[in-house]
Amino acid sequence: MTSTFKPAFIPLFLSLSLLGAALALPPLLVLTDLGFPMSALAVGALCGVVVCLLWTWLMRRTLRVRVDSQRLESTDFWGFRRALAWSGIERVERRRLLSLCWLRILARDGGRPLWVPLFLADRAGFAAAVEALAPEDNPVRVHLAARRGRGEPARP
Repeated sequence: MTSTFKPAFIPLFLSLSLLGAALALPPLLVLTDLGFPMSALAVGALCGVVVCLLWTWLMRRTLRVRVDSQRLESTDFWGFRRALAWSGIERVERRRLLSLCWLRILARDGGRPLWVPLFLADRAGFAAAVEALAPEDNPVRVHLAARRGRGEPARP
């Protein structure tokens, strides 16, 4: 049985929108000082929203996580698909990137780490799939169980 999970839309869209706004603000300030018409800036902002929507759609398709009885599949930092056998996982680190939470999963063989988004649309389903399919001593399963053990909701 393979379970597939994709990132939640809203956190990803908001994070990308904030990044886009932060990158666009300095040029916008320069353009307004140069007398650029506000109507053109409004069109630029609308285009920025469309670009953020497209990036969100693309990232939701790219950042899918697959869990089965043999392995965990996600992407590395650069977005390339990678799978790790449950037995090949050495340790797990929780990271924040663009204000979003991720699990950085390090391999025993020293290969590229997996980056698993924790802002999944079905976080409880992901945690349940890992609990059902990963060995008891697996670092990912231990990490998720420890978060629930601290009284946090059943989510990664």
